[in-house]
Amino acid sequence: MNPCLKKYGVLFLLLFVLVISGCKGDPLFSQKVLVGETFSTESFYSEEVFSLQTSKSPDSSLIDKIFIKSDVIDLKFSDVYGISVSGEANLENAASYARVVAVSGEEEILVYSATSYPKSEKIFGFSGACEESCILDGSDVDYFKIEINDASLDVYSFNIVEDKNDLGQEIKSKSISVAKDELNVLQSEAKIMKFNEYNSFSGDHWVAGETGVGKLSYSEKKKLFFNSLSDGGEFVPSFDLELPNIGGYFYYKGGFYEFPSSTSVGDEEIPLNVYTSSGSYSFDWRDKHGARDPDSPYYDSPVGDEPADGWLTSIKDQGGCGSCWSFAIMGAIEAMVNIVSNTHLNLDLSEQYPMGCCGVCGGCGGGG
Repeated sequence: MNPCLKKYGVLFLLLFVLVISGCKGDPLFSQKVLVGETFSTESFYSEEVFSLQTSKSPDSSLIDKIFIKSDVIDLKFSDVYGISVSGEANLENAASYARVVAVSGEEEILVYSATSYPKSEKIFGFSGACEESCILDGSDVDYFKIEINDASLDVYSFNIVEDKNDLGQEIKSKSISVAKDELNVLQSEAKIMKFNEYNSFSGDHWVAGETGVGKLSYSEKKKLFFNSLSDGGEFVPSFDLELPNIGGYFYYKGGFYEFPSSTSVGDEEIPLNVYTSSGSYSFDWRDKHGARDPDSPYYDSPVGDEPADGWLTSIKDQGGCGSCWSFAIMGAIEAMVNIVSNTHLNLDLSEQYPMGCCGVCGGCGGGG
């Protein structure tokens, strides 16, 4: 066998195995933290930032009802400064979710959310848990929504803060809006840490981090998601729709994020790949992780007159040879290795190998 062809064949085979194994969730460039057969992505609700910020025990309203489909709880409160909930969620599969949402006029306030992941636990017990409802500014609650998909939710009770003076001393020393914003940041940090721990455990190839979308309220995220599904830019009302389980995508910073092939919104099944299909935007892999930013760990120093190209190798000049087929293949493999491994390998393959070693590819004649 031609030694050049043999060498190129081995290299191509290794790269093929790398890409395919990465896509199937068995990465060559990740460190797994094995803590058991399943991973709890909901344990952050046990942290202080997901509990009522009060100076004394709040009033309790007993519910003690099991929900197996989406429903409402006809419970009203006035001038509320905090809401938490206790209960148990049982999730059936990777598309499952169970949520408790307080409705105040046209605003939806997320109280609790249990979301399933392929390798996460499926049963969650929670006590005094809250999210957006941990600090409220005298809101009126008209009723509660129970949002469920392939799950059951046992709601034990609600804890309600109805006296502003019962808020913690640290909150009373500043405005409620400032306290809510600060708590939102802490909650986002806890989620990001948990998503990255899960990715390390499961071998997923993406990285969670702070994003502008992650900071949005539950209502704002729903509007953003469902408006992106609109046809021809027409507004899609989101209030009566339920946000599907899209995992931690609102906190996606980089890497290879894989959606389920489809999900359900009401009675309609929709492809999730339309999430970012609307609107006008630009995207450049060379900028991923700030790869052209000198302060980024992914930064590529410019070489000569060539700019820093980050996750992609530099543009090549094929001269008068009709070898674009080889340059395109090598460039795609180089980029895929970085993307799938989520590691700054900066692989630079030789376009000459397939040119010189593939006897049936056509050489400079256009790639037969």
